Amino acid sequence: MAGLIAAELAGLALAYQVLSDLECRRTEAQLGCDLLRSLVARAVVVTMAFGLFIWARPGTWLAAQEERSPPARERPTLPSPGRNGGASYMWLAVHGLGVALLAMPLALSPATVAESDLFFDRALPFWIAGAALAIVGALFYAAKPLAWRRWLAAESYSPLIILALVALGPDLGRALLPVWEWQGLARVTFAAVSLLLTSTGAEVYVDPAAYVIGLRDFFVEIGPPCAGTEGFVLITAFVALYGYLFRGDLRFPQYWLIVLPLGLILSWVFNVVRIATLLLIGARASPEIAVNGFHSHAGWMFFALLALGLIAVVHATPALHTPKQAPVPLPLMEDWYAARILPFAVFLLTGTVGSALTVHPDLAFPARALAVAAALALFWRHYRRIEWTPDPVAVIAGLSVGIAWIALQPPLSSSGSLLMDAVASLSGPMLAVWVAARLLGTSILVPVVEELFFRGYLLERLDGPGVSRRILAVAASSAAFAMMHGRWLEAGMAGVVFAGVMLRRQRVGDAIVAHVAANSLIGLWAIISSDWSVL
Repeated sequence: MAGLIAAELAGLALAYQVLSDLECRRTEAQLGCDLLRSLVARAVVVTMAFGLFIWARPGTWLAAQEERSPPARERPTLPSPGRNGGASYMWLAVHGLGVALLAMPLALSPATVAESDLFFDRALPFWIAGAALAIVGALFYAAKPLAWRRWLAAESYSPLIILALVALGPDLGRALLPVWEWQGLARVTFAAVSLLLTSTGAEVYVDPAAYVIGLRDFFVEIGPPCAGTEGFVLITAFVALYGYLFRGDLRFPQYWLIVLPLGLILSWVFNVVRIATLLLIGARASPEIAVNGFHSHAGWMFFALLALGLIAVVHATPALHTPKQAPVPLPLMEDWYAARILPFAVFLLTGTVGSALTVHPDLAFPARALAVAAALALFWRHYRRIEWTPDPVAVIAGLSVGIAWIALQPPLSSSGSLLMDAVASLSGPMLAVWVAARLLGTSILVPVVEELFFRGYLLERLDGPGVSRRILAVAASSAAFAMMHGRWLEAGMAGVVFAGVMLRRQRVGDAIVAHVAANSLIGLWAIISSDWSVL
């Protein structure tokens, strides 16, 4: 479920970045709009905190589900979701409906930025209802309502307090600004950003009195949010949460004296790099990318990377652990679940980064292809065991999907037009590299990554005895697949076809072959028609 939620969050963030022109400052409810836009980042942080809590204390979670006392000295394997039979899949359907409602306003996307206020008014009911259904459905799919109540009672309801504090971390940081001397931190951050930009040879405009710094015609004011105070609050909260949850495994005060200062220093360094990169993108590439792309995503991406990096440092430093409780590294490369999920996660993450750094996420496809290829190479031993025997049915089904995708292609959208203009602006060698990466990646890498996750993991995870279970599994996995593509109807039907191909012989290799056939045909059409938006 965590993998599905991560895919949905990244997909929604990427879709709204590419397909919507909403600007909160042009609405009459800017504070409410900014709050809703921050929900993706808050959901990422809350999901990380919840996973950390379960990882640290799985015994009470297992006991709440199994209705028995937790084992005294073991960390059991967590039960898989969906133990509740049909009821759990009803909650999965509720969750899917919520995600669909969250994405529904994209059909109402404003044609111009000036229509942001109208778009926000229309989208608000969808967002509120969708968020409520998605959250409730995910929670009750993961565990019965009664199991949640038992677990919270066993933990003295501390998870509610912890997760609430994590979700409200940025707000708490802003509320505490009057207590802090943030101007001092802003001066240091201002000087560091200026020094970093000057070292690149750029001519930097600085106004220390107003905390304004700029390059060419693009300027940034380093106020409380940019000074780094929010990052300090989030990292302090994360380090405190990790220390609390793993207090039996860690050495104190060594943990506080090493990890907390390290986290604060790195948080500030990341913030300086973030601001400098924002200015360079705004001055030398595109102000729109800088403000609505990089600025929207960089903060939570840097925080997630820093949090994961701190966990890695703690696990790799024996001096921070009690001798008998030192963590044992997990054999990640041997995990078939990881082999199906992590390459897809890399694909999503690189897409989000691409949307933050370029005018269109597909413009960064060569870098995405390299990252995905590297992720697949890590788990190559698993993929060699997949049944790859030729199946004419899979090839024919895939070619049929490709023909339908081409025949039903809609008129060129604003996003497609943006991509075409960006590709046309590439120089000869860069254009050749982009075209080669786009064709090879779309024809081979993307089918492997998407089929391993949507059919190899998600469909297999949801499938079960009974026709109704199978129908729901196919529908849910195909709907999730459709969410990753701009053309929902055609992508949803393609997902159903690929699911049928896989279930025919219970081989994910057949679904990959069908997807390769479809994408190869579409790639050939893109070359003939010189229309890269069809991919």
